[in-house]
Amino acid sequence: MTRFDLESSPNYDSSPSAYPLPTSEDQRKMNAEVNQIINQRFVITLTTITVFGAVGAWMIPKIPPQPSSDLGGFVFFASSLLLSLLFVLFLYSHILRGRLKVISSYLILSGTTV
Repeated sequence: MTRFDLESSPNYDSSPSAYPLPTSEDQRKMNAEVNQIINQRFVITLTTITVFGAVGAWMIPKIPPQPSSDLGGFVFFASSLLLSLLFVLFLYSHILRGRLKVISSYLILSGTTV
């Protein structure tokens, strides 16, 4: 069912009064959830910077590589692992951003503060 189908149905009411308003306890919980999501995204960002710096420093060889060494395989594996980890952290942050938008939109549409 699309939005157009919903809007054309006789029972569709887009006014804010059609939905129950959140109680003060609901508002408190949702504002706490918004703060928690913002904090989680901040921690994910700091974790990403820290992991990238630590793994990047770990991948730099301490001694100059010799022509016959197998250092290339290690660097490739560590780079692949780093990119995978960074992608997972980005994906989790992206999911949190979506949840934050939903909760914030609900609070804005219900006429409460964010």
